[in-house]
Amino acid sequence: MYSPGLQISRITIVALLIIGVLWVLRPFLSPLLTALIIVVATWTPYSWLVARLGNRTNLAAGLMTLLLTIVILIPMFFLGGQATKVAAILADTVRQKFENGIPTPPDWLVNLPVIGEHALEYWTHLMNDAGAPSEIIQRIYEPARKLITSAASGIANGVLQVLLAIFIAFFAYRDGEQWGMWLRSAARRLSGDIGLHMVNVAGKTIIGVMVGILGTAAAQGLVAYIGFRIAGVPNAGLLGAATFMTSMLPAGPVLIWMGAAYWLYDQGMTGWAIFMAIWGAAGISSVDNVVRPILIAHTASLPFLLIALGTFGGILGFGFVGIFIGPTLLALAVAITNQWLSHRNTLTHAERL
Repeated sequence: MYSPGLQISRITIVALLIIGVLWVLRPFLSPLLTALIIVVATWTPYSWLVARLGNRTNLAAGLMTLLLTIVILIPMFFLGGQATKVAAILADTVRQKFENGIPTPPDWLVNLPVIGEHALEYWTHLMNDAGAPSEIIQRIYEPARKLITSAASGIANGVLQVLLAIFIAFFAYRDGEQWGMWLRSAARRLSGDIGLHMVNVAGKTIIGVMVGILGTAAAQGLVAYIGFRIAGVPNAGLLGAATFMTSMLPAGPVLIWMGAAYWLYDQGMTGWAIFMAIWGAAGISSVDNVVRPILIAHTASLPFLLIALGTFGGILGFGFVGIFIGPTLLALAVAITNQWLSHRNTLTHAERL
């Protein structure tokens, strides 16, 4: 006999159970989502490896975990340490320059049309002001030092999250087929065939977003590396890797190639500095506008605005690994919503007939 009170009790118990589980997993939610995204995106090579190893899933999962450590964790740890070190050196260099007084203005600033004369007048005023250097140091160096400290903390936290994600990924690879069966069964019980279809759409969307983000990052990193080598910028490989990482942020690579152009100019190589600026604007940054839409259009349709919002929102919500989580979650929401609306429209049309 149906009892509304009993039904409400069951729903309440299930709801409380779900809330409790989410509360327990809350500290690990970010690495857990990262691990699931990575596993779904790399499931095809894992399946190929399992077949080659005679269905030994433990060995295959271990090898995939080792590969993720080599490809993701070690470069991220090295790049983060180098970036923090370079930023600290740059901040100290700025402080040392202004401690000895304000230098003379560069010729290119003085010769600028319209604003050159005003810039020279203001610069001269600063040079004659005894307290200007300390004020500039206070305004620039201290915030920069705090920013570097915060960035170092964020990098360390990101490395820890990626480490946890790779650890979780081992079990996701090993037991992935069983997890997939549970998910499909739950989707079918909840929504029937449309639920199962949405699960498949979710998998394809995750792969599409990862291909779009990482493919664009790889293209920008390669183009940047070529430009750095041509211009003779030191540590071209490291800067190319930095471009790869920052390309996941909108306008991120601009910071890298503009810094390289400024270094060339500071070394007296004005021609190469101009080349680097042109290469960066027309080559490195343009790759994002060409490659990303092509890759995502062929895999997962997601407007650039949602990619940008997903990236920044993901970083704010999940830390460094939010670069992957944010766009993927938005893409999933868009894809599932489109599928649900399409299914509803189909049912409405069928009812009218």
